[in-house]
Amino acid sequence: MKTSYVIIAVILSVLVFNISRISGEDLSSDLSSAIRNKDEFKIKEAVKKLSDLNNEKGIKAILDNASKMPQDDRDYWLVLDGLQAFTSEEALNALYEFIIANKGKPIGSAVVTVIKDNHSPAMVNIMVKILEKGSEEQQRTVLENLSDNKIKPAVAALINFLKSPVCEKNEDLKKLTIEKIQIMLGQSVGQTAESIQEWWSKHQNDDEQALFNQQQVETVDSNTGTAADGYAKIDRIRKIPKDKIIVVLSDCKGCENIGKKPPEWDHNFDHVEFVLDRMKIPHTVVKKSDFDKEDYKLDDKWVVIFNCNYIRKHCVCPSCKLSNDRGGLRSGTCAPGCTQHTYVSNMLSDKGVAKVKQFVANGGYLFSEDWILEEILERGFKGIISHRNYYLKERHVNILPAPGAITHPYLKGVFERPHKSEPNANEQKPEGPTISVKRLKIGEGKWKIDKDSPDIRIDKPNEVTILITAPKLKATEKDSGAVAVTFSYGKGGVIARVSGANGDPYASSKRTGGQVLHVLSHFGHQEDPTDEFALQNLILNFINESAEKHFK
Repeated sequence: MKTSYVIIAVILSVLVFNISRISGEDLSSDLSSAIRNKDEFKIKEAVKKLSDLNNEKGIKAILDNASKMPQDDRDYWLVLDGLQAFTSEEALNALYEFIIANKGKPIGSAVVTVIKDNHSPAMVNIMVKILEKGSEEQQRTVLENLSDNKIKPAVAALINFLKSPVCEKNEDLKKLTIEKIQIMLGQSVGQTAESIQEWWSKHQNDDEQALFNQQQVETVDSNTGTAADGYAKIDRIRKIPKDKIIVVLSDCKGCENIGKKPPEWDHNFDHVEFVLDRMKIPHTVVKKSDFDKEDYKLDDKWVVIFNCNYIRKHCVCPSCKLSNDRGGLRSGTCAPGCTQHTYVSNMLSDKGVAKVKQFVANGGYLFSEDWILEEILERGFKGIISHRNYYLKERHVNILPAPGAITHPYLKGVFERPHKSEPNANEQKPEGPTISVKRLKIGEGKWKIDKDSPDIRIDKPNEVTILITAPKLKATEKDSGAVAVTFSYGKGGVIARVSGANGDPYASSKRTGGQVLHVLSHFGHQEDPTDEFALQNLILNFINESAEKHFK
């Protein structure tokens, strides 16, 4: 009998231990330990086990651990990624409570964003509740999420929100909701809540597959091999008159005068105009020497884009030849044999810089990259952003959204990557083959920083929004780690962000004045096409915001 009691006791202790594991308490401890040890494999393993629980304790363990983590850490996003797998009402109700409790904090924005690929029916219900009680930032993010969720309950949710007092009082939200319904259904179904409801009453019992297989309102050319393929607003961007988007191409009169021809005197480190060509976006290329002329006006322009280009003094003496020795800052040196040197610089003149500054103050959009920080931003927008008297080494770095910036309109699509659509452990496997879709995968993207790029120093933190950071850059260079930043500028000077973790990401559409977007990189230099898409999505979102203002 004693032996039987011992066996029973052992069995009971094992059961108690396993129940403890199933409850999530030890799994939460495992996750905390993996986070402390920076063990990516064990973090993913612990998150997977917690999400497989699919209950309140599991989701709270993930949220509690994430709340204690720095947001500019890749592991933070690995932990939050686990939220996509929860489907139970119990778990998602706990998620909703967390979102509302943190709606004024960066983690509240991050959580609303990462659940975008959770298409479970219970999640649709949670998103409806966020529309009712969330901040405007969260409401806009949920509208984006729901419009990607092509199921009937999501359509009904958007229509009900359109008729709600919350939407009725906010014209911007109402307009955005109507736009998302049109994109979701792939056809024009009206421009008022009444007309859309009338259409829905007639079609809500239609076959779901047929309902969402209508021709898109904005037809998408999917053959460009760029981020424009599948971009919801690409047709609107392509309707911009070509003289409204200007790409400034550097030309060297000194090199041209001594008979050099492209590519010998091509001082552009990349060609944004080629990228726009591939995306089939209308634009006009203007040589910098023509742009710099006093009679060249920007009064009717919408977006000005400067190619990063060589701005240092360089020799154009016809007798000089390039030596094998390379100087610093992407330059060469003259070979021995000629003592008569003729130096020129392609730097934009002070009047040209003033022209750009006035363009932005009047509401224009300026896209800047790499050395344009020195050529234009430091001179025309003094004291906002700058660089140290120091240049970076070539490297590849992981990129992350800056804390509080993930919902910024310029980051839409930037952190999405191709993904084979597979159901998670808590979803029923659909019939038919899996397809490649874009899924939010924060932390997987990399960014190439070219040799001799100037770092980005934030001189007015309250007026500059850091969009993308590189934690490794921040750690090694002891600076902001910023690789993409934006700020607003009006006739009275720089426009301060509103209060909040990273300012109101939608505020630029509500203010007068223009916008500057600066990136620490070049188009065409990324190793992976998906990483190149990050840059392409940035400029698409930037151009689209300008188009929204002009196509009202």
